[in-house]
Amino acid sequence: MTDLGQSVSIHKRPKFFIINKISIASSSDGPVWGTPVEQKYDSLNDILNKHEENFKNIGWHIEVDFYEKRGIITLHKVRKNGIPLKKSEVGIGCIPDYFLKTTYEIKTNSYVVKKCKVKKPWYVCKENFEILDRFSTLDEAVEYFLTRLEGLDPKFTQSKRKQKD
Repeated sequence: MTDLGQSVSIHKRPKFFIINKISIASSSDGPVWGTPVEQKYDSLNDILNKHEENFKNIGWHIEVDFYEKRGIITLHKVRKNGIPLKKSEVGIGCIPDYFLKTTYEIKTNSYVVKKCKVKKPWYVCKENFEILDRFSTLDEAVEYFLTRLEGLDPKFTQSKRKQKD
């Protein structure tokens, strides 16, 4: 690169860049890249504490399953007699922060087990625990979970075919 901002490419045509259009932001302009953002939620228990009453008032049946570092909160529709359905409509959960990855190394002629960090431990699932999307932060997962929940009705209605029988 030359002093004038000129670079030479393989095609031997010079390229020029106009530097005076670049502005440098100061810290007073807003958040600086790399500063931690304050999280609204810390854990699945925190979600339950903040939204449990609201979910129950709307009519959802809540099931919670925590096992070591894993956990899931699922919302189920309720029949007219008050019994919840077995399948969940929507859920939010997390998987452990680490997983074990087994690889075979040719040089040592052996299997090696490595501990790898999960990049997106939070997930939102739909019926039968089918994962819809994964998230790196709990706040993103909760936001998607709540928007997904808005379009759903907690009351169970039978299909037209079963009502005829």
